[in-house]
Amino acid sequence: MHMEHGFKGVVLLSLAVEAYKFFGRRTEGSRLAGWLTNRLQKAAISMMPSVYLALAIFASILAASVTGIVVPSILLLLPLELSSIAKVIGITSPVLVGLVTFGVFMVYPDLKASSRRADIDKRLPYAVSYLATLASAGVSPVFMFRILANQRDVYGEVAREFGLILRDILVFGRDLLTALERASRRSPSLKFKDFLESFIATVRSGGTLQQFLEAESERLMEERRVKIKELADRVGMMAEFYVILFVVTPLVFIVMSSVMSSLAPGTALSVTALVVLFAFIMMPAGVLAYSLVLDAMNPEK
Repeated sequence: MHMEHGFKGVVLLSLAVEAYKFFGRRTEGSRLAGWLTNRLQKAAISMMPSVYLALAIFASILAASVTGIVVPSILLLLPLELSSIAKVIGITSPVLVGLVTFGVFMVYPDLKASSRRADIDKRLPYAVSYLATLASAGVSPVFMFRILANQRDVYGEVAREFGLILRDILVFGRDLLTALERASRRSPSLKFKDFLESFIATVRSGGTLQQFLEAESERLMEERRVKIKELADRVGMMAEFYVILFVVTPLVFIVMSSVMSSLAPGTALSVTALVVLFAFIMMPAGVLAYSLVLDAMNPEK
């Protein structure tokens, strides 16, 4: 959904234009378009809210229409005994697919913004340290931002944010402070927002940018060190739980099952069924749940 260069971007742009032709009048100035405005900015989706909303409606109708053709065609292959169920599925599936498609479009900007926030928070300490190095060489703020914006492969979404600041200055003719204020309002990262506000305050008060950037770099690096240490402690605790749940517990269960089977031969079949259930269903499900919990604990997500 992000407007990128290349074939995908051209196709998406063409779809958005066609969607706006059909639904633009209905989406222009609507409450939902207003609700999307800030979210699209935080997600860095270069599309007007009314156009994005029109695209969401167009995609939902298209998905529902395709489902309404494909699903009934498949349901015709079912036996006659299931015809009543097939009718219900045939009627409800296009509606559900359309609603889900529209819901995905509405949720996507928040998911994208969350991903950008994590990337900005992760890379910001290193980007600020780089800016401090440039400031110590006497480089002007705008030129610093230009250098940083050109290193997208290193600084990721931080470089994109500074690229948008440069766009406001060089393309739209806004002054430095106005461009920084706009970036502060649209950024999904509170850390980046605080950094920009402090940067603005330093410039307005006539402070030294080099000293400010060096102090900010040290502060952000310390915050990151603390966060990494906390994560390491939590991962260590989870590793202990893993050993208990997925190493010790299975061994105890197998030993107890063997003892029960030898003491009561008549229960051998039920014990075997329990072992199979534990080994092939409960254990994989437990490992999957553990992996999801461990992944959710990662502050970079």
